[in-house]
Amino acid sequence: MKDIRTVGGYLRIYTDLPESADDSAAALTLCERGLAYLGERGTKEPVVFVQARPGENGRPVLANILGPGDTTCRVTHPDPG
Repeated sequence: MKDIRTVGGYLRIYTDLPESADDSAAALTLCERGLAYLGERGTKEPVVFVQARPGENGRPVLANILGPGDTTCRVTHPDPG
């Protein structure tokens, strides 16, 4: 873990993990801990992003929670609708 930033119900966890670590045990654990942290703070609609080290694609998302309808930390994408 390199840095943590939070604004409202959003939590971003910046790591030194490679882009290939999406849905890895380390990324999922960090996401779950971030979700627990936001829950302890009483966040009703938590959003967590665990991001890779900087590379060609910026800081790719390795694990995430996109709100109350998202039930796992596995990489998901917003519904375009």
